[in-house]
Amino acid sequence: MEPQGDTGVKTRFPPYRRFVRGTAIALAGLLLGCGPSVAADQPFFVTQPFSGTLIALFFVAQLIVIVVLLVVRVQRGRAAKTLRESEERLRRAVLDAPIPIMMYAEDGEVLLINRQWTELTGYTHAEIPAVDTWTRKASVRNRTDSGDGTGSLHAPERSQRDGECVLTTSTGEQRIWDFRSSPLGRLSDGRRFTISMAMDITERTRAEELRAAKQQADAANRAKSEFLASMSHELRTPMNAILGFAQLLQDNPKEPLRPPQKEYVQQILKGGRHLVDLINEVLDLAGIEGGVVALTIDDVAPRQILAECLDLARTLADRHGIALVDGAAGRELPAVRADATRLKQVVLNLLSNAIKYNRDGGRVTLGCKPTAGGMLRVSIADTGLGISPQKQGHLFQPFRRLGAEFTDIEGTGIGLTITKRLIELMDGQIGFETEVGRGSTFWIELPLAADKPAAKGAVTARQYSPAEGSRTAQARGHTMLYVEDDPANRKLMAEIIGRVPNLTMVSADSAETGLELARERKPDVIVMDIGLPGANGFEALKRLREMEQTRHVPVIALTANAMPGDVERGAQAGFHRYLTKPVNIDEVLAAIEDALEGVS
Repeated sequence: MEPQGDTGVKTRFPPYRRFVRGTAIALAGLLLGCGPSVAADQPFFVTQPFSGTLIALFFVAQLIVIVVLLVVRVQRGRAAKTLRESEERLRRAVLDAPIPIMMYAEDGEVLLINRQWTELTGYTHAEIPAVDTWTRKASVRNRTDSGDGTGSLHAPERSQRDGECVLTTSTGEQRIWDFRSSPLGRLSDGRRFTISMAMDITERTRAEELRAAKQQADAANRAKSEFLASMSHELRTPMNAILGFAQLLQDNPKEPLRPPQKEYVQQILKGGRHLVDLINEVLDLAGIEGGVVALTIDDVAPRQILAECLDLARTLADRHGIALVDGAAGRELPAVRADATRLKQVVLNLLSNAIKYNRDGGRVTLGCKPTAGGMLRVSIADTGLGISPQKQGHLFQPFRRLGAEFTDIEGTGIGLTITKRLIELMDGQIGFETEVGRGSTFWIELPLAADKPAAKGAVTARQYSPAEGSRTAQARGHTMLYVEDDPANRKLMAEIIGRVPNLTMVSADSAETGLELARERKPDVIVMDIGLPGANGFEALKRLREMEQTRHVPVIALTANAMPGDVERGAQAGFHRYLTKPVNIDEVLAAIEDALEGVS
């Protein structure tokens, strides 16, 4: 560009033009200095020493300026090259960074987004040339905002907002990013620009939310368990008196009931036991669904358990005129992986249902055989009416009795639900086959124990019957201490023990009083409630074991604390037996007899 007069525009000359210009000036000066008076035979620098010196200095100055300009130009080139290389390294570092990064100008222009940003969101730089375009496409909003778009993370007209934000990817998936931004300076055109980095915290946030939800659920389960335990205790305490005195009325040789009275008492017992069953099953179901039921999975011999279940179910079958057939009798059955107590509960429930929902004079057949899938299938077939297709979908739902609630068939509608949950907790399966008018077959499958020999024969567990309970009358000169704060329960126990010759009962209404009586009377057996005023039954048992006089006295717990955790804690505490209310007279007498067997 050439100079333009006095416009004030300065023209920059390349170094070689400066040199040519300087040379021309020097030559002009040289010509002007050479006049006619100068001797032709004398050199210029001799005749004009001052002018020659000036010209020489001028040439040297021009050369110095040229060298300086060349050096400056080289340095500027090197600096520009270094800057370009630095910018390229920054650009590559941003592009290859393992976290999402966006660089944008203050007017909203997106200068760069890296590969991780595109990979996680599905949006390319061409699709989001401006911040507001990105905000609209991804519906970016702060997590604390309502979701109406008013809380967008980026907005050209206001400063960058950092924090946790919810955004939507190109596939419609919602993710949670934590943004952090920092200004980087100005562009060559004077615009400020910013780098915004993000971290995808979706999984972490969801894990935290799950932990919080689990904590809330655990708290709710604990509250539910505490409520159920409290309600169980409050319901069992009056039921203990109702069923206990009804049993005494039913079996009173001194004052036998007339036939109508016997029927009334039987109805009281029937209704009371149904209520107790309902309480037990509701607690059982609540415990299973709340995850508080602990199973002891071991190698179990099914033959023994099946024999016990058949023996227990035979009384119910005889009452309904149903024939029980052991289709697996004499067969060798492999061991299974299961909880023995819960397996027994499951089989008993299926046998009970098959008997109750059968036809008069019907038949129930128990079968057992291994399957090709490494399982043992136990089946219970009945000759009942079958289940219609419309009702089959509700079969394992709680409190659904499929019309049986309008009949005189006893039941709560929870048994099958509990059975299904227990079998699944033991890694098993349950199913059924039914034909209307022909009957139903319910089956369960449990995994076989590895490398376990088959179990032969049947072992029947000891069962207490009224006849066995009456043998307590053989006790001679024994004393029983009963610690119970409820007067009705003390009166009930007094009536029960009053029918046993030579067994004397003393009672206390608190643990403290009971401990004093135990030291004074030295009883042969102690029956103790758990929920006592002051010290509870567990604390009383501990203090009894610490005293020399009562250290070896068997202590039987008889309590309304019947939650699974209570029973387990009672067994670990060292009670001789842990019985739950409502009281079963035969069971109580059998427990007392068992405790007195080792007493001289």
